[in-house]
Amino acid sequence: MKDGETKSCLISGKLFYARLSLIKKGRKYCSNVCKGKAQAKNTIQKICPNCEQIFYVSPCYNNRIYCSHKCKGEAKTKKGITKRTCDVCGKLFDRIKSRDSRDYKHNYCSKKCYYKRPSSHNPRWNGGTSTLPYPFEWTETLRESIRQRDKYKCQLCGCPQQECANKLTVHHIDYHKYNLNPTNLISLCKSCHSKTGVKREFWKGALAHSV
Repeated sequence: MKDGETKSCLISGKLFYARLSLIKKGRKYCSNVCKGKAQAKNTIQKICPNCEQIFYVSPCYNNRIYCSHKCKGEAKTKKGITKRTCDVCGKLFDRIKSRDSRDYKHNYCSKKCYYKRPSSHNPRWNGGTSTLPYPFEWTETLRESIRQRDKYKCQLCGCPQQECANKLTVHHIDYHKYNLNPTNLISLCKSCHSKTGVKREFWKGALAHSV
């Protein structure tokens, strides 16, 4: 037993053998049970402000406020909660304040209500014009002539039609189906055409200079 020595436990008083490497690290107790009892003597009692339960911390963690990460998260959430009324079912629900900064125009308490929302709440809503029929002059021959004029390339990203999965879409710049003036029509790929569903005023100006 040259690599260790016998010590007396500070809690139970029992003699125990410990290696020198553990003694250098500060071993003072015969077992983890005694070590736990020693630590319990030095703990500080605190009350969690979220769940109001009593918990104990060691002196080095005296700045700890909550008993668990769960309570810490719940407390932060409560501070940033606002009350909102669902536009579909009328139910009062909680929403995080950070989402209010995104300037939401409508409020929904759940995905179920979100999918039940009226069409007019959709940011792509344009007064129901999508349900109106196209004029008789809106033919494939007309659309093909616009694609040919634009050299079969998307006028936004420049992607050629042969590299697209589908034919180029012929888009109405002013969003009016009955305006079939060639200067109001432009060829777009499917990806770029999907972008024009929002911020319509911006796209009106941007695409007008592309024809």
